[in-house]
Amino acid sequence: MSETFSTDAISEEKKDSAEKQTSTQKSDKKPNDSKKTGWFDGMKAEFAKIIWPDKPKIIKNTTAVVLVSIFVAVAVKISDLLIQAVLNLLV
Repeated sequence: MSETFSTDAISEEKKDSAEKQTSTQKSDKKPNDSKKTGWFDGMKAEFAKIIWPDKPKIIKNTTAVVLVSIFVAVAVKISDLLIQAVLNLLV
């Protein structure tokens, strides 16, 4: 008789755990609206932490980039001309 009781108790526990899993699976199938909202809230919070540069700093940095780009272009052109002149002497 004790065997019957223990098997009944085990089968009831299995049913309870199966029902819990089913209810958990059903709740997982809900739309991810809360996840999306949380992601956008996090992104908004991160954007608030950004320290954007002021206008004079942007002008200074842009000028530096343009000047360095021009310098590199001139250096590449001079190197090209020198290499071309050396190759023309060899050929």
